[in-house]
Amino acid sequence: MWRRGMMKVALAHFERLLSADPNDQDALKWAGATYPFVGRAAEAGSMGERLIAMDPMSPMSYMPLMFSRWLDGHFEAALGVLQQSCKVDPSHPILEMAAVHLLIPMGRHEEAIALAGRAEKERRLTIFDRTALLWRYALVGDREKALSWLSQGALETCRRDFQYSWWVACAYVMLGDAESALDWLENAIEHGFVNHRFLAEIDPILAPLRSDPRFQVLMARAREKQAEFEDRS
Repeated sequence: MWRRGMMKVALAHFERLLSADPNDQDALKWAGATYPFVGRAAEAGSMGERLIAMDPMSPMSYMPLMFSRWLDGHFEAALGVLQQSCKVDPSHPILEMAAVHLLIPMGRHEEAIALAGRAEKERRLTIFDRTALLWRYALVGDREKALSWLSQGALETCRRDFQYSWWVACAYVMLGDAESALDWLENAIEHGFVNHRFLAEIDPILAPLRSDPRFQVLMARAREKQAEFEDRS
């Protein structure tokens, strides 16, 4: 359900499991990694702290806390959590490249470019590597090189995923292609990225889109959809 963009159904399953077993680590990880994208970052932070306390030696235990900080606009704190997870497992295939997507909105462009260059040099092809390299070349305005990292398979993966769709949208913003950026942002929202405050106010990469009437329509849709995820317990 999560992969099909049916976030309400997916979260209902995670929450049902946590109701039965509040310490189920898989449910904490996936629910905690989902909540920030639907506007419930505080709950994700609490889950992330519990998860790290329970299993500090698993690098993925740090993801809910990282995303809770990230999508609440605390980029430096999010990067700190990510760096903690990298210390646990320096060779983890996605953690290092996740930092590229934090460093660029923080304005640390040279670090991000150098970091993404490692994936290019080693010819790694995970989706995190591909999106990091997409951003690397989008940042310097090399459209052809940037989009070359989105193979057909990578594009299909990104279209199915709210997080990756957001990253592709950001790359198109950096390339100055507002229409493509808005297409991908719409896809991200339809697949569950409905944290209206982050998209409409916080994310610095999306700033050039905010005066666009279509962006404003999308934000109204995100706000409406986010309301469906509010905790009414």
